[in-house]
Amino acid sequence: MVGTKKPFILVTGTACSGTRFIHFVFRAAKIPMKHESGKLSTGLSSWHCGAVDGNIYYTRKYDGTLYRIPDERAHTCEDIPKENGIVILHQTRHPLKTISTCQRLMQISWEYIYRVTKWKINSKQPLLLRCMLYWHLWNQMIEKRADYQYRIENIYNEWDNICNVINRPEFSLRLDKIKRIDKSNTKINHSRPNMYKPRTWRDLRKQDAQLTKKIIEQGRKYGYDI
Repeated sequence: MVGTKKPFILVTGTACSGTRFIHFVFRAAKIPMKHESGKLSTGLSSWHCGAVDGNIYYTRKYDGTLYRIPDERAHTCEDIPKENGIVILHQTRHPLKTISTCQRLMQISWEYIYRVTKWKINSKQPLLLRCMLYWHLWNQMIEKRADYQYRIENIYNEWDNICNVINRPEFSLRLDKIKRIDKSNTKINHSRPNMYKPRTWRDLRKQDAQLTKKIIEQGRKYGYDI
């Protein structure tokens, strides 16, 4: 990215891809970054912003009033300041890790995902199949409009490239600061730990062999050694 303007930074990926961790990384580098909510200035890290159609964020309560899902406090793409443009960073996490962790998503998050995917993912499907489809379709949706894709597992090696893409090359010198982050303090305490079950490729193939093949091919495209 060339020029003096500093575009707004949007980091997005699937839920459970490390969007909370990456906002700590940017903050450690002294780049203001919010995670899902808060006053926006320089950047936002949020899986919600994988979608761009503002209409799908709204549903009605029993009394007829509108509210936003999956979280009324969370920002959506329509909230992002656009004066200096937006640079979109597509963050991915290994498919098996993400799919396993997404089994703990809350129902309100699934309701949002159903709407975004136009019910290609729905409540009638087994949980594992939903998680598989979610990783596949959500990442596919984001990659079409992303400026740069990187693996969260490779963030330290990618930092120079990311700083250039967001037009802030001077922050590449702060790599030593982001390496000091205590990862144990950046994790979310999920409210449904009993839903977590590590999944294998065998599990995925048993659920849907064709979809598993697509996920493997997609993962390889993102740089995973699968």
